[in-house]
Parts: sequence; structure tokens; C-alpha cells
Amino acid sequence: MKVTRSNIRRIVAAVVATGLAAGVFVTVATPASAKKLKVALIVVGTENDRSWSNAWSNGAKQAAKQFGSKIDLKIVGNVVQPDQFLAQGSAFGSQGYDLVIKGGGPTSFTPKDPIYVLAQKFPKTTWIYAPLAFPGGKGPTTGPSNLYFADIKQQDGSFRAGVLAGMLTKTNKLGAVNGFAFPALTRQPEGFVLGARCVNSKVQFVQKYINSWADTALASAAAKTMMQSGADFLFAAVDSASQGMFEAAKQKPGTYVIPSYFDDHFEAPSVVLTSVIYNLDKVGYDLIKRFVNHQLPPHWYHVYDFANFGVGHFAPFYNLDSAVTPAATAELAKVDAAIRAGKIKIPDVIGSPNIGVVGAGTKIPVQSIGCTPVR
Repeated sequence: MKVTRSNIRRIVAAVVATGLAAGVFVTVATPASAKKLKVALIVVGTENDRSWSNAWSNGAKQAAKQFGSKIDLKIVGNVVQPDQFLAQGSAFGSQGYDLVIKGGGPTSFTPKDPIYVLAQKFPKTTWIYAPLAFPGGKGPTTGPSNLYFADIKQQDGSFRAGVLAGMLTKTNKLGAVNGFAFPALTRQPEGFVLGARCVNSKVQFVQKYINSWADTALASAAAKTMMQSGADFLFAAVDSASQGMFEAAKQKPGTYVIPSYFDDHFEAPSVVLTSVIYNLDKVGYDLIKRFVNHQLPPHWYHVYDFANFGVGHFAPFYNLDSAVTPAATAELAKVDAAIRAGKIKIPDVIGSPNIGVVGAGTKIPVQSIGCTPVR
């Protein structure tokens, strides 16, 4: 008999009919629906802290919305200490999560670091940590192949904020209130003072680590002390603790705060000059997209910076636009162009000079990185 599509349909129908007549149920196989990938994001703050963790969470949620048919997303916040991360990561690994991202907090590439331990213990899970810097912009070629890293050069943004403050300050005194002292955080306030010194040779700088991301009372007390010494621009490298800085600044007109990570203008419109945005939302989204699209080769490492990803751009000045002088705008544009062209080289926590150590930003000769102060 000649085999045709109609003959095949008649044969299948006959077989089904015979089976039904004999009391046999025939199951027609259909493609199984693809299993959703289980993705977790672990952050140091909360999903709505209007800061670091809020930005990371927004990016992860955007990815979950776009790839909703492919992933299930879980976000866990307030994981600050290494032992907390080890416990939470172990829970996700035991539950068979496909991807776990650790967004922020201190870590290192050593066999004793929690994320290294977890990657070895749960080889079927992909682990990503950001930010962490490696020499020469190249990641490690040893260690677990399911462990990945990315760096987010926050110092690019804090340096630019320093340029702005260095051009606008009337007292030549600047301050910074910071969370914890570890290299990826330390490079932010050190980048700030280095940027200020890049344009203003008269700048004096004081900073305080409050060992908290959220303690508004400590941040307020630190800010008030700096203001009493004459600081009129304050950089914030904390999360919700910046609210204490805002309240302190309101008590002394002419004092401005430049917070980080999230657009905080509407929290204190009279004192938040701008916010330094590190594109953490876009980084979080990009990491998940790469994973879903199988774009993570073994030992993958990527650097996100101002030149290639807009890391460290500013939120709008809103109603404080008039406080930013044309001279400051022009000098910032000049510095931006020099950064993109590689004429100004902002240091990192590796190599020399190094801004991963407290106090480094006040010691590095600005001419050595390509700066020429104009004040």
C-alpha cells in the first residue's frame, strides 16, 4: 500500500478504535512543558530600601517578568554576614536552585570564602557574585567552573560625584558616611575624595564608617559632626541609613548630600543634590539574561564600568539644578570625556595606585592618574 498522510491517519485511527473497543486506553505522547529555572537573589538590604538592594531587586524582577515562562525568582534580603550567606546559600543549593546571585557584601576568591565553599558543595548550581575585582580585568581560571564573578566599578561614579562636589563646595570641606570597610565599599568614598582632588587642590576630607547599612541615628550623628567642621557636601555609601544624613543636612541650609545606588531625590528634595546610580538593576537583569540564554562560559568574569555600561551616572538634579554652576557642568563633561578616552585612569582595589584601603584617596597624586586641578 502506498504510504500517504491520509493512510497514516486512517491507520492511527484504526489502532485507537481497536484499543478502545478492547478496553485499552491509548495515551498520545505530547512534549513535556519545559521545567522552570529556579533563580535566587541574595542581597544585604531589603527589596524596598531605596538603595543597593532595591536596585538589584528591581533588575531581577524585570528579568523575571521578561522570562516569566522560564524562571521562578526568589529574593532574600538582610543577608549581611558570611555565615548568614553560607546558611542561605546552602538552603538554595539543597533545594536544587539553578542560579544563585549574591549581590554585594564582602567576599574573596579563596577556598574558605562561603561562595567558593558553596560552589564546590553544589556543583549543579550556578553561583554568581558581584562586585569583585580581579587583576587586568580577567577573572580566575581556577576553582569551581560553576562559580562566576562580575565587577561593578562603583568608584567610577563616586569619582564623578567628587568632581561635582569639588567644583561646587564653598568651604572646600567634604565628608562621607560609609557602611563597612571592605575593598569594594572603601573604593567608593576613596574615589569620591580622589575625584574632588582631581579638580580642587584645596579639598579637605573626613569620613566615618558606622558599621551598619541602616542605622539612621549613627549616620545622622556622623553627618552632624562633619557639618560642624564645615563640610558642605556629604557622600553617602550606606543604604537606608542615608535618611539620617538627609535630616541632618536639612538643619544647615547650603549642605547637600549625594547618596548612592538609587534615586533618592524625593526622600529629601531640599538636600539631595543628585544620586550616583551604578546601574545595579541593569547588572542584575543582565546576569539573569546571560544565564537563561546560556551565555556564561566556564570561569566567566565581566567588568561593568562607566565607559561601557554607564555605571556611576547621575540622577537628575530636579529642583536643585540651579545649584549646579556652568563651570561645574563644563568641568564634569571634560572629566567624563577624559575617563572614556582613558586619559584619566581611576584606580581600583587591585594594582597600583590602590583605593581599596581607607585613606588612599587623599594620598594619591592626582597628576599621576591624569588630573589637573582647576581650583
